[in-house]
Amino acid sequence: MRTIIFRKKIANFTNKQFDEFLQRVVKASGSLKNAAFTKLVSQLSNSAKKFHDLRMVLPASAYTEKINEIGRQADEIFRKIKMTVDYNTLCLSGKEQEAAKKFQSVIAFYGYIPQDGIVKKFVNYDSLVSELNSDTNAVTVLNLKTQLTKLADLTKEYRENILLRDNYRSGIKGKRKEARITAIKDFTNLRDSIEAFAVLNTETEVSQFSNLINEAFINVSPNSKKKES
Repeated sequence: MRTIIFRKKIANFTNKQFDEFLQRVVKASGSLKNAAFTKLVSQLSNSAKKFHDLRMVLPASAYTEKINEIGRQADEIFRKIKMTVDYNTLCLSGKEQEAAKKFQSVIAFYGYIPQDGIVKKFVNYDSLVSELNSDTNAVTVLNLKTQLTKLADLTKEYRENILLRDNYRSGIKGKRKEARITAIKDFTNLRDSIEAFAVLNTETEVSQFSNLINEAFINVSPNSKKKES
């Protein structure tokens, strides 16, 4: 009786399960010594790698979490700047107080930025940094250069991560879906060739591969209906 590979529905696999299944198939393909399968194995290996690489791209939720963390760091710097300005205004005199009063009026114009929404927040931080940095003498007197530079860097990092998240949402899911379709096609071609070979030749030459694939189906088969994005 010829070797048969299970006809489990790969479409029901989550992306994580499908990725694991592909890795098992690629590993099992090392048992195929016949040159007739070389091209098919190579195609599957390439499509499996592409799918894996796309699946491991940082998910949108991770970008959002990072964006919120950048916001928290920026808020903390703002609070330190405001505290420095308030202290120099109330507790010191001379050039420190004069510089602090200039900055206090600027900060008052923007209000308490940490309470703003994430988008408005970084628009305000960008403008605030630019306005405060325009008075280089006051920045030096109050020793705020490092904090303003860091706040500017966080503003840039925020925008970069927004762009990365938007690019992810607009493109990565579609590319990953295409890569999955290609990998399914390549696996199907290899599976059908293996079974045809088993009929026309000796099944013992491909039995190890078939057994490993059937084992992979059993171990990876989904146990729930929950889908991974």
